[in-house]
Amino acid sequence: MSPNKDVEEAIREGGLSEIKTERIKLLLNHLKSTRNECSLEWLREKDTEFVKEYLGQFKGVGPKTISCTLMFALHRDDFPVDTHVLRISKDLGWIPKSASREDAYHHLNEHVPDYLKYDLHVLLVEHGKTCRYCNSRKSGSIEASKCPIKIFKAVQKSGIGNADVNNKRVKEEVGEEKLTSPTRKKIAMVKKEEDLGL
Repeated sequence: MSPNKDVEEAIREGGLSEIKTERIKLLLNHLKSTRNECSLEWLREKDTEFVKEYLGQFKGVGPKTISCTLMFALHRDDFPVDTHVLRISKDLGWIPKSASREDAYHHLNEHVPDYLKYDLHVLLVEHGKTCRYCNSRKSGSIEASKCPIKIFKAVQKSGIGNADVNNKRVKEEVGEEKLTSPTRKKIAMVKKEEDLGL
């Protein structure tokens, strides 16, 4: 087996590399002693519930890791819930503010269509990691209100699709300075379609 430092360096970007290295070694040692191979490829033939139960017995392999394994490695229709997905789902009102990660996992897996699970998960995680306005370090700040998702929610709540761009309530909810040119064009297009009865 590789020295710990090599493994730690290989997985450092994911964080907690020292802890994860020890857990990976435990898993590999278990596989070697019980199956005489350091591979989980045989799980591809097993049903999803078996995979969840089997992986769940290992220390450090929680629901999110199992869900990611199902989706990314086994190409199953599953919707992992990490901190980004949890926070954004709450911001969008898809789940209650009080929902735990486990509650969110069950609810979202039931309601997100299978064909959207992979792409939606990747998009939410990417947004959570890269949005300079709403990342976890600034989630409660004034800057967070500039996040495109928060603006979308405010526009949606304001009923902007059924209102003129000059609607006072929209300006109060969203902030006139945040109604960028593309947003104004979209509002004008929606208004025009409504006027035409589309």
